[in-house]
Amino acid sequence: MMIKVLLISLIYNMSIGLWSPPVGDKFDKELFDRNQKNNTYRYHYKENTILLADLGNMYTKTVYPDSSALEYGTSYYKKELTIMATSTTLYDMFIGEIRYYDTQGKLIKIRDMDAPYKYTIEDVVKFIKDKYDVDLLKREKGSWTLISRSPTPTPHYMLRFISKEGFPVIYSIDGIDGTIIMENINGKRTDIEDYFEKKLKEQKEKKQK
Repeated sequence: MMIKVLLISLIYNMSIGLWSPPVGDKFDKELFDRNQKNNTYRYHYKENTILLADLGNMYTKTVYPDSSALEYGTSYYKKELTIMATSTTLYDMFIGEIRYYDTQGKLIKIRDMDAPYKYTIEDVVKFIKDKYDVDLLKREKGSWTLISRSPTPTPHYMLRFISKEGFPVIYSIDGIDGTIIMENINGKRTDIEDYFEKKLKEQKEKKQK
């Protein structure tokens, strides 16, 4: 029954980054205390691996869907056991919104982790799916696939995966307009020369106008 209460209302939208916990969700301390070893308890339920943890200043619950590279995290206040924050990650990269709550469950702050990436994660996933028929959102054990992004020197994505034919593919993609900055397909690399330097120069010139 406790596991059911913990997860029966689990809601996540596979549109990337949309994740909200059940209304009134609380950390199941009784379940955790009864099963934890070294401050963690991991179990499997309804095609998800669930990890509960005591981090000292908070409790956490992370949901790992069996067939997805997305992960859904919730942190809880130690005393009240109510939700402190929720987040979504993809290959350890925060995406979508991080939402923060007070002890009474009132939303107090939102951080948009996708700003200023106008070329979205969805766009990246669709580009790779259309061109290579590879689903970057699918979790595969021992996979080489990785996606990350950086705001410096300008917003951009970095990703790698293995093609259907078995060769490595690496990309760097502009996070604003989707320009392919660099691609390395089976060892054959193509770059836009001095791309970041040119972008930074453009930004500087715009600010001076």
